[in-house]
Amino acid sequence: MSLTYNLQPASVLKLKETVSKSGAKSKEWVEDREIKISINRVSEFYYADYFKRSEVSHIALTFDKSLSSRNNRLKIGGRVFEIVSCSSEYRISFLSLKEYVYNG
Repeated sequence: MSLTYNLQPASVLKLKETVSKSGAKSKEWVEDREIKISINRVSEFYYADYFKRSEVSHIALTFDKSLSSRNNRLKIGGRVFEIVSCSSEYRISFLSLKEYVYNG
């Protein structure tokens, strides 16, 4: 079975910084584009040496090579995921994700 068997649509959120008339800077996440992604929950019993237990909740595969960990987030359904790390050196990009939890 292929690792990309369950590709699903995801919105890419991009960090946008705006400056108001008073000169104050504000940052907001705006929807940029839609990509196809395969996302899987990290097993609670298996952690590779380079995963930090508190940081990674999901791993994902995508064919998109333009994602970065500082400027992008992913929105799948009603859930938002922060990109902890991104490796784009092969044919398929490998993402380590942390589910973003809203306070409220």
